[in-house]
Amino acid sequence: MTSMNSNEQIIEALPPESNNQQLAKPEPKWIHLSRYLARTSQNKVFIDPSGVGHWNSMTWEPPCELLDCGKTYLLKFEVPGIDKKSLSLQYSNNWVIVSGNKNMPVEDGDFCFTEILYGQFRREVPVPVDASKDGIKAYYQEGILYVRLTKVENSQWVHVEVN
Repeated sequence: MTSMNSNEQIIEALPPESNNQQLAKPEPKWIHLSRYLARTSQNKVFIDPSGVGHWNSMTWEPPCELLDCGKTYLLKFEVPGIDKKSLSLQYSNNWVIVSGNKNMPVEDGDFCFTEILYGQFRREVPVPVDASKDGIKAYYQEGILYVRLTKVENSQWVHVEVN
């Protein structure tokens, strides 16, 4: 138990207005979610103090992963709810670029908050140097865009005679 002097005990016993402390104002009901999203979503989605969710007007980046499958690479982009006609896929100099648009649906009610990203998206992913531009195939299934890239054959060392 810590010891207090008699002055500290008297101050704690007084009401807040008597000891120059202020009562905290009540916070909006979604403030905890707003704080959580501010820490976790890299400011792509946020909840304002009134509890209304918003999406950032900047272009967002869908998550992706690259798998080495032996003779090919498989690049997967998580883009659920996208009309595949809005998807654009480009390849140049060992970079794959995926872009498109996710339209916000028309709902019957007002949003209290949303963590779903809408609007323009774009993701640029470097791929290994042995990925070939020839034979790239892509398909969209169940919210995932799959991009298969073939690997170039390893060239054999050639002895070059110096003249």
